[in-house]
Amino acid sequence: MKKLIYVLFLSLFLSIGCSKEEQIQEEQTIDNFARNSPGKDKINLCHYNSVNGTWKIINPSNKSLDAHLNHGDVLLVDSDGDGYVTELNECVPGGDCDDSDATINPDATEVCDGIDNNCDGQIDEGFDTDSDGFTTCQGDCDDTDETINPGVMEVCGNGYDDNCDGQIDENCATNEFTDIRDGRTYRTEVIGTQTWMAENFDYYTPEDSWYYNNDSLSYHTYGRLYTWENAKLLAPAGWHLPSEEEFNMLINYLGGASVASGSLKEVGTDHWISPNSNATNSSGFTAFGGGTVDSAVIRIFNYINDLGCWWTSTPGSSTNHLGPIPVYFIIPYHNGPTEYYEDRWNTDGLSVRYIKD
Repeated sequence: MKKLIYVLFLSLFLSIGCSKEEQIQEEQTIDNFARNSPGKDKINLCHYNSVNGTWKIINPSNKSLDAHLNHGDVLLVDSDGDGYVTELNECVPGGDCDDSDATINPDATEVCDGIDNNCDGQIDEGFDTDSDGFTTCQGDCDDTDETINPGVMEVCGNGYDDNCDGQIDENCATNEFTDIRDGRTYRTEVIGTQTWMAENFDYYTPEDSWYYNNDSLSYHTYGRLYTWENAKLLAPAGWHLPSEEEFNMLINYLGGASVASGSLKEVGTDHWISPNSNATNSSGFTAFGGGTVDSAVIRIFNYINDLGCWWTSTPGSSTNHLGPIPVYFIIPYHNGPTEYYEDRWNTDGLSVRYIKD
């Protein structure tokens, strides 16, 4: 019973004390909170006057803080002097999300620095151009491309720093490349100082590309046959259609035209006419006899498993009504040498191998 009486007495005392201080502190209201200090052992409070229903700033003793807080008053602290306190209140601007830094408050201008400068609950809003969730100050190394940011996986072989860690194709197998346009992965091979695709290109286009005999089921592994113009346009980023000179570098590295074909061709007769006896594929190039398709009203397919023909980017010395007659590179099924020809229209379809830039 004594304990209950004591609690009731203490509550009544605090209530009377707070009411008494209301009358005293009404005349001590600070007009400009940001430029005035409450003084030694004093505190700033946003205080509710229950008599007239208004809020005022008062400066009671620090000792009465608990009583005022219990009454519903709000402690006002502006440690960084920017005119904003942490707590929302009816007396002075509140909502300062970092009261140790005067440059951070609800009236500040948001800058790209990884900090919520204007205390709106967002970081660097307005600084994510490609809307991928990362800003440049958060490590986005290409804010114009949503597929490039610190949150993505590195794509092997595309020549880009996809995950913005300062490295290109890190932790990637050295013999793979993924075309991000369709997700297809190609084997690659370093031959001398060059990096080649070790498979025929196979990217779908609605025009100017074909599977042999238009049969994707039987000839999918051979890749597509492309017109010359299409072959020049379709190279993935970081790759290009090789020139005649670049093919020559390959052939010379492998010992010259008379012996290089065996080093380039796939072993066996899955993609070459028997016996394919000179094939060793020691270079890893893995050439297939992908055949050709001629330009005509009705496309005519020829030479499957008999010839491997690949476009170069080099225009030939002659032209026709369609433009340059390009140089193309050929590997025969028999033990003959590699050769170059200029006898096909640029609208014919041949295989394509790209070389890394």
